[in-house]
Amino acid sequence: MNESELGQHLKTIAERPIPDLAGDFPGSVWARIRRASAGSRENWLDRWVATLLRPQWATAVLIIALLIGGNLGHVLAISENRPIHRPLGFEVFAPDAPTLPSTLLGEPR
Repeated sequence: MNESELGQHLKTIAERPIPDLAGDFPGSVWARIRRASAGSRENWLDRWVATLLRPQWATAVLIIALLIGGNLGHVLAISENRPIHRPLGFEVFAPDAPTLPSTLLGEPR
């Protein structure tokens, strides 16, 4: 299509009478838009998952998960290696407790 044909088509369209629209045309357009957007609201989870599965988001999520997991593992490893009897004061019940009279009497010094 060249410019003269395009100009002729636009002139033909401009000469057409403007159709009479129904009185509730804007309301029906907005109702249709609401129906279309209501359907898209139901799939918000699908859109969110699809966004997270894109390579850049998947990489970011993987890095964040590894950082959180590494920090959590470090905290749990430190808490398991800490002896529990010292903070609770149970060392006096150990068989080699230095302050028990039986320990003092049984060992030659």
